[in-house]
Amino acid sequence: MTFPRPLLVVPFALALIACRPVGSFPGENRAALPGPDRLAQKVFYASGGKELHTVSRIQFSFNVIDNGKTVVSRSHDWNLAAQTATVTTAGKTVSLNLASPTTTSDEKSAFAAWTNDTYWLLMPLKLFDPGVNRTLFAPEDYNGKTYENLQLTFGKTGLTPGDTYHLLIEPKLNRVKFWDYIPSPEKRVRFSWDDYERFGPLLLSTSHSQVNGTRQITLTDITVSTHPHTKK
Repeated sequence: MTFPRPLLVVPFALALIACRPVGSFPGENRAALPGPDRLAQKVFYASGGKELHTVSRIQFSFNVIDNGKTVVSRSHDWNLAAQTATVTTAGKTVSLNLASPTTTSDEKSAFAAWTNDTYWLLMPLKLFDPGVNRTLFAPEDYNGKTYENLQLTFGKTGLTPGDTYHLLIEPKLNRVKFWDYIPSPEKRVRFSWDDYERFGPLLLSTSHSQVNGTRQITLTDITVSTHPHTKK
């Protein structure tokens, strides 16, 4: 299943985040992978990547909170099998056929929202998507802990291929704890990845707080459904 790659900036100065195919699987032979890919594979597996192919539907709400006030709230109903999605914002629902280009302004806005919001939800499961370049940096010490440091850059894909991300990953747990958005060498915005919960086969972060800022992003009302034939 492949999707187009446009991006959406959340409604404050943050990244335009790439949408790429979900479920790219790096394979089992970890020893044969280069260092960055071995780390990315650990994160992918820890998030439920081995079972991602069993997921048929994902429903969730994406919320942006500033100084305790909700400034954006959108709900999503994504049918992965049918390649369709509905996006509801402020009581207005737009249906999308993800296999075909959007045409109307409402569809373009809804698709951009879906692109952005699903990436906040599923980024650790998209580390091996086409166009993603992975580079291993030296571990980073932050707040008394040492984290693995994985850089993500993007090929000629999405609306902002020049953007860079750094993921700070908890050793042993192999979970993303922070990510830095770096649109230019002099600018870096850090968000936490907190409150991991299991939804079906997936382990997802449901809360992101801006470090040294006032913004928070929460993912709520999450439901992950699997194909009927999936073994429990």
